[in-house]
Amino acid sequence: MSESWSKIRKILEQDRLCLKLQGRVRYYYTLYRKSHDQAALFEVKVDDEIYFRATPFNEAHYDDVFNQMRIERGIEQRTSWDEYETEYENLEEEAELRTTQDGIVDSYLIPNYIQRYLNQSITESLNDENAVVRMFAILDRRAGKHTLAKIALDTGSQPAWLQKFYRLRLDSEGIRNVTLVPLSYDDREQFILDNQEAFRYGALEEFGLRDDHFEEDGEIISRKTIEQSIDGGEAYRIMQNDQPVGGVVIKVDGDHGELELLFVSPRAHSKGIGYAAWCEVERLHPEVKVWETVTPYFEKRNIHFYVNRCGFQIVEFYNSHHPDPNELEEDDEAALDDMDGMFRFRKDMRSIKTND
Repeated sequence: MSESWSKIRKILEQDRLCLKLQGRVRYYYTLYRKSHDQAALFEVKVDDEIYFRATPFNEAHYDDVFNQMRIERGIEQRTSWDEYETEYENLEEEAELRTTQDGIVDSYLIPNYIQRYLNQSITESLNDENAVVRMFAILDRRAGKHTLAKIALDTGSQPAWLQKFYRLRLDSEGIRNVTLVPLSYDDREQFILDNQEAFRYGALEEFGLRDDHFEEDGEIISRKTIEQSIDGGEAYRIMQNDQPVGGVVIKVDGDHGELELLFVSPRAHSKGIGYAAWCEVERLHPEVKVWETVTPYFEKRNIHFYVNRCGFQIVEFYNSHHPDPNELEEDDEAALDDMDGMFRFRKDMRSIKTND
């Protein structure tokens, strides 16, 4: 290594490692100086359990992968260094990446991977094709909850050995695996009740026992409103570890999308579930260029969520002096007098700004 291991270890374990894992994750690099090629052993331990190990003996796995790929592509064994030079260089790069996917890595390569990680931005490292570089990156404190919530949706696509590191980081931050499941008919009634509970909680949190913001029977949102949204759009259950923790209803028309409803159970607030669910909505509909939604003026949690987390902008404020043209008839004066304020939000996917 170009720098001393003690200095690099300090960077990895203190300067870069996320705070919640400091003291739990340790890096070990043992150099056998008396060996003819100064072989080394590299280990990553979590709570003294080995999560990853690279040894000089893993070079044999690289050789096996390389030769298998060479034979599959009909490239002959070369007899001199200048034969099949380009083909061999490509094979070497691909075989090296394959071994990182397998998690069976020659320790000789570890210093190169560490330097690569240290010299890149966190975004580059999280998206690096090298799985070992991604291992360092997922534990990095620069990966904030905003980024981690997106990563949680893609954990299953990582190599099995690397998924342990992803789950470690996500669990340490309280971010669980979140998925969207189409709403079933049998779950429709509970979906409505859960939606009303979540909206009722938000109003009571703001106004206490005041009930002048409720649509019907002590509810912020009426059954009729929810049913109309479900019937006119795509309804999904938000699932965390196979348990329902919320719901979302969207309506998509070409490249325009409407977020009709999004709620998370009060018991599951502040765990990144809502944001992870919204990221999954965006993933499901990459064709949508503009998303819009509305929320009551008193829902400070929602306003923060849409603006500061999801990247929406407030573009309009509906009230008795400026009603939503899609909701009221022109002569509905009584409804105008009773109207509470509603913010309209808009997110242009063509000019996304990501915030951690």
